[in-house]
Amino acid sequence: MKVKTSVSLSEELLAEIDREAGRGGRSDLVETALRQHLREVRRARRHASERQALERLLNSPEFESDVLDYSVDPFDLGDDVEILSDDAPARRAS
Repeated sequence: MKVKTSVSLSEELLAEIDREAGRGGRSDLVETALRQHLREVRRARRHASERQALERLLNSPEFESDVLDYSVDPFDLGDDVEILSDDAPARRAS
C-alpha cells in the first residue's frame, strides 16, 4: 500500500528527477532510489559489523590460518570464501 507524503526538494534536484523519471513518474523514481540507498546503508552496516568480528578474530592469539600466510583479505574473496571452510560442501568434478 502506498501512502501519499510530502517532501521538500531543491528546484535543481526536482528538475533532475523530472528529467530522469520518464514514464514511471517522480514517485517511482524516488521510491526506487530510496530503496537502493537503504539497501546500501544496510549492506554497509553489515559489512562494518562483519569486519569488526573478523578483526577481533584476527587479533585473537589462537587464530592461525593459511589466509594470513598468503596475505589474502577474506573480504576480497567475496562469495568464494566458503571454499576455505572445512564444512563447505564438496565440489563436483567437472
